[in-house]
Amino acid sequence: MNAALSDSMFSKFNKAALQECLAFCQRFKMFDFSTVYSLALALIRHYRGDCTVSDALLPMLKLRQRWYISLCSNEPDYSIYDDDCYISDLWACWVVYSRKYLLAIQNAKALPEQRSIAERLGAVKKVVDLGCGFGYTSAVLKELFPSAEIFGTNLEGTAQYKIASELGNQRNFRVIPDSVQAGSSVDLIFASEFFEHIQDPIRLLIKIIKECQPRAFLVANAFGAQSVGHFDHYQHNGKRIANSQIGKLFNQTLRRWGYAPVKTKLWNNRPAYWSCAA
Repeated sequence: MNAALSDSMFSKFNKAALQECLAFCQRFKMFDFSTVYSLALALIRHYRGDCTVSDALLPMLKLRQRWYISLCSNEPDYSIYDDDCYISDLWACWVVYSRKYLLAIQNAKALPEQRSIAERLGAVKKVVDLGCGFGYTSAVLKELFPSAEIFGTNLEGTAQYKIASELGNQRNFRVIPDSVQAGSSVDLIFASEFFEHIQDPIRLLIKIIKECQPRAFLVANAFGAQSVGHFDHYQHNGKRIANSQIGKLFNQTLRRWGYAPVKTKLWNNRPAYWSCAA
C-alpha cells in the first residue's frame, strides 16, 4: 500500500482520504487489490490521452461490451457497478476528473471577478454529492465546507456504498441511497460524471430540484462519451433522446426551473456552475 500511495497521481491531493479508502478495501477483502490497482493506473493513462489499447485495459473493455449488450435487450445490467473493473474506474475517474473539479472550485481566479467559486457560494450549510463512489469527493467537500452537512448518494448493497459509508464515519459525512433523504434547502448539488449514468436524467434532475431546492449546481456531464454505465440514448417523457441532444435539454431544464449559468474561467467550463436566479 505504501508504494501505491507514493505515486504522484494519488499523493498530490487529499492523500489521507485515499489512504483510508484503500485501508477499508483491504480490510473488507472485497477484491484483489493489486489487480484493481493495476487496471486503475492503465485507465488513468487512457483517460489522460494515451490512445494505446494495452492488454491491461481488456477487462474494462469486456465490461463495457457487457453493458452495451445489455442495453440492446433493453435490460441494463446494473450489476456492473459492483464489478471489480468498475471499482478501478472509480479510482481513475477520481484522479482524472473529480479531483480536478474540486481543485477548480477552490481556484482563486475561477471567476471573472477574481475569486473562487467556493468564496462566491458563501455560507454553505448543506451539500449533496450525487454518485459519490468511494466517498473521495464527499470527504473533500467536507474539508472545503467544514461546517456544512455533507451527503453522498450511492447504490445500496454495493462495495462502494459500504466503503463510502465507512469513510463517512471517519470523515463526518453521510452516505444515503436517495437525495430525498438529505431534505430541502440544499446549498449545493455536486455531480461529477453522474447524470450520464441515469436513463432519464431530466426526470431525476427535476425530482432533485423539487425535493432538495438547491441554491446552486456544480455539474460535469459527459452524455456523449461511451463508457461503462453510460447510456447509448436517453429517455424523456416517454421519448427516445439522442446523446447529442440530452445535454441541451438538461441545460434548458435548469433554466426553466429558475437557474442561470454563472460565467467562469474554468477550462471547458467544467464543472458548469448554475445558480438559482431567485
